[in-house]
Amino acid sequence: MNHSKPWFPKRGSRGGGSGLLPGILTSLAILLAAITAVTLLISNNTLALEQSERLSGIVYAVAVAAGCFLTARRAGKRKLICAAVTAVVILALLVGIHFAARNAEPVSGGRMLFITACAWLAGGFLGNKKKRTGYA
Repeated sequence: MNHSKPWFPKRGSRGGGSGLLPGILTSLAILLAAITAVTLLISNNTLALEQSERLSGIVYAVAVAAGCFLTARRAGKRKLICAAVTAVVILALLVGIHFAARNAEPVSGGRMLFITACAWLAGGFLGNKKKRTGYA
C-alpha cells in the first residue's frame, strides 16, 4: 500500500498577501501617537495653534508613507496598488472623522490629496525595492 506524503508548501511560498491591515494599523498608530504628542504640546503652551497646522501635515505625510512602505514591502504582487489602497483608506478615515466632528473648521481637500499622493509614492516606491540577500 503506497501512501503519498502530504504536501506542504515551502517556507515563504504561500502566495502573496496584500499586507493592507499591518500598513493601515501602523499608520493609525503613528497618527494616534503624534496627535497625542501635539495635543500635549499645545496644552502646555509649548506649541502655538498656528504652528500645529504645518506639523500636522508633516506627521500625516510620515504616517501615510510608513503605512504604504509596510504594505508595499509585505505585498506579493501589485505593490503600488496595495500601497495606494492603504493611502486611500487612511485618507477616507481621516476625512470621515473630520466631517463627524461638529465644530471642525473646513479642511483643504487639495492639500490633503497632495500630501497623500506624495506620501503614497514615496512609501510605495521605497517599499517596492527588492531586498538584497547576497553580496553580489
